Amino acid sequence: MRKIYIERRKHKHPDWQVFCDWIETLPYFNILIMPEINKDTVELKKNTIEIKILIDKPSQMAKITCDGKCIMEGNFWDFYSGCHGIIEWGDFNSMEELIENIAKKYKNDGYIVSIIRESYKYE
Repeated sequence: MRKIYIERRKHKHPDWQVFCDWIETLPYFNILIMPEINKDTVELKKNTIEIKILIDKPSQMAKITCDGKCIMEGNFWDFYSGCHGIIEWGDFNSMEELIENIAKKYKNDGYIVSIIRESYKYE
């Protein structure tokens, strides 16, 4: 049940969110399923979105993920509205503008947004 909870806590499908909410109400949740966190941390994690920008400067590639889900990956110059069929994040002409649009959408929905920049090796 711990594995299900960890993997499905932020799942898009609302049934998984309801199921995870139910798991949190079980007796000994804090001891058996998630001993390293308390209820306050669970509430905070439910309302937090992590946007990651992974950059490979030598190959001029970048990847943007939102809670582990890839939003877009491509060459630096690929980051504009409509490229790779990306239209749901509004108009953007760069990685930075795409990140701003994603962050703005989630902030408007009441989420706490954390933006992390890391280097990676494109393969």
